[in-house]
Amino acid sequence: MAYALKTGGSAVLKKVIVVDDEQILRQGLVMMTPWQEADCVVVGEAKDAEEALRLMEKVQPDIAVVDIKMPGMNGLELIETAEARAICSKKPLYIILSGYGEFSYAQQAIELGVSSYLLKPVSDDELMDAVRKASAAVDARRSVEKLTAAQGSNESALFTHFGMGKIQNQYLAQAVRLMEERCKENLTIKEVADEIGISASYLHRLFRERAEYSFGEYLTLCRMRRAAKDLGEGRLRIYEIAEHCGYRNTRYFSSVFRRVMGMTPTEYREGVAAIGSEERRDSSS
Repeated sequence: MAYALKTGGSAVLKKVIVVDDEQILRQGLVMMTPWQEADCVVVGEAKDAEEALRLMEKVQPDIAVVDIKMPGMNGLELIETAEARAICSKKPLYIILSGYGEFSYAQQAIELGVSSYLLKPVSDDELMDAVRKASAAVDARRSVEKLTAAQGSNESALFTHFGMGKIQNQYLAQAVRLMEERCKENLTIKEVADEIGISASYLHRLFRERAEYSFGEYLTLCRMRRAAKDLGEGRLRIYEIAEHCGYRNTRYFSSVFRRVMGMTPTEYREGVAAIGSEERRDSSS
């Protein structure tokens, strides 16, 4: 059963479906869980896997809460089938509710990439922690998609993404290019100005009048762009990426990355991996 989607406020709500063959439990989850506290809204429910597959194709959920024990296909088989058929354009985050404590089920769930595997009876706090985790992962994936759209594209696309628009002034463009190339260094505005042959005060005025960021703020953005590229490639550890971007303190680097990018370095890396997995799935289907 699909619901009409109602939205409110400025947050982009994540679409949730609930799949459970026990009607009372299913409707209890739908009605009693404070979904909007995690920026989520239930858009449908299903009593078995076949109904869930049709629902998923129709509503394209971001998150699916799935009971593992159902008639016909169980919850894990539902996930396998949805992935094999590429039912959803983007893989939902799955929260499995299970009465089975056996390792084999949990192991299979891990292999399928479920977001959370919860053993019944599930407390309200446990469920909401899992929902918030999945909601944050969806946010991270969306942010990564936006960032990677600018990542690796032409220079003007990057500037537009960071709110600078197309740079018309040749000195500002030279300064930005130099900052991109040498962002690992502790560059000062005077050093950059001297390099391009203008005064520091004039370069300061160019940033103030032609860009939405100060010199220091844009240098940080350059470092974060390099960090995002390194994280996406997946070869370096986070402390190595911090050093590569000019940060000696990994914890401080992570806090700056989160402030600028809206997610932690680990969340960004996982988001890139999720997008890569979806692209590989699409290419093989």
